[in-house]
Amino acid sequence: AMARIARDMGVTFSLGDEVKELLFDGRRAVGVRTAGGEHRADAVVVNADFAHAMTKLIPDRLRRRWTDAKIEKKKFSCSTFMLY
Repeated sequence: AMARIARDMGVTFSLGDEVKELLFDGRRAVGVRTAGGEHRADAVVVNADFAHAMTKLIPDRLRRRWTDAKIEKKKFSCSTFMLY
């Protein structure tokens, strides 16, 4: 239902296409690069594992708090999103 509402509002979803890189304008994410090309967007939502996304998709130079060194020292657990 959430996806339907988003589509009704003009959101497009691209599923099954691995993101190779997030595109930035300064520190703001403005799109993604996949094997299928470059996709610009008004908003980018990352629904990936936090440590993976931070270290693989967001350059260390753009992160203030979560540097590669700090993330490497952390122990992470599974997270969840529940909707009742």
